[in-house]
Amino acid sequence: MSQLQYLEIVDFDHSILARSFIPLGSLSQLKSLKIGTSFFAYCSLEENPEDDPDFAHEIFLSVDSYNMFSGLTALEHLSISAHQYGHPGHLWRSISAYCSRLSSLEFVGELDLWSPAPFDAVKFNSLTDLTIDELRVTDMADDWAVDHMATCRAIRVIDNFAPKLQRLQCTTKSYISQQICTDWTEVHTPEDFFQDQD
Repeated sequence: MSQLQYLEIVDFDHSILARSFIPLGSLSQLKSLKIGTSFFAYCSLEENPEDDPDFAHEIFLSVDSYNMFSGLTALEHLSISAHQYGHPGHLWRSISAYCSRLSSLEFVGELDLWSPAPFDAVKFNSLTDLTIDELRVTDMADDWAVDHMATCRAIRVIDNFAPKLQRLQCTTKSYISQQICTDWTEVHTPEDFFQDQD
């Protein structure tokens, strides 16, 4: 499998432990990896089973993130679950640091932009295409159309995360997701936005 370029793993039962995915790091020719329905990591900076004995066998350490993603340097597309538990910062940092060719990223599931902030100190500098099933902002009211500050914060988080992003797509029809995507698009195509205002 050393020449494998496209791989999708589907597991709707969530029966595969996250650490079982670590050997994928040896697939150095992989260009597309779709594990959005199967990879759910309980992330921890250090292994300390006494803190949470129920998850001791599932803990996904920063060294695991390194071992999994440091070899995936040819990766151009990644589909991954938005639901990574614990402290997933090291997971996102490993992907952004070692998958420098990544131009397309898909988050499967609901992504909360800042509770906890999932992308602190993480930048995907080569990312031009981002697809998210559903965006959520925890402190945003249901009827938030007048809350321009919340919209601006959401756009800022996305821009900090992917400064070269050209396309943002939300696949669900939820009002909040569609509004954030629409506002992001309007901000990044100012000539169209101003023409619409005339």
